[in-house]
Amino acid sequence: MIAGKEADDWGRVTNAETERRPLVRELIEAGFQQEGGETADEWLRWLLATENEIIERGRSIRSELLQEAQTASEGQKAARAYERHRE
Repeated sequence: MIAGKEADDWGRVTNAETERRPLVRELIEAGFQQEGGETADEWLRWLLATENEIIERGRSIRSELLQEAQTASEGQKAARAYERHRE
């Protein structure tokens, strides 16, 4: 998910999210602990922080795209009005 976010490849982020959910559930149920002693609790805190960062970036991009779409729509309206005025 992080690699997809950094590459602005949101399809990749979405696919990774679909794969990630069942894995996280399995880890929690198994009482996950990494070799370095990192507990599931620590890992989940990191995961949530990372996920929140990805969500915020997605919201920011969505907002930018909506603003671009609105600007384009306003431009199209102005062009149509101009064309009607010229006729």
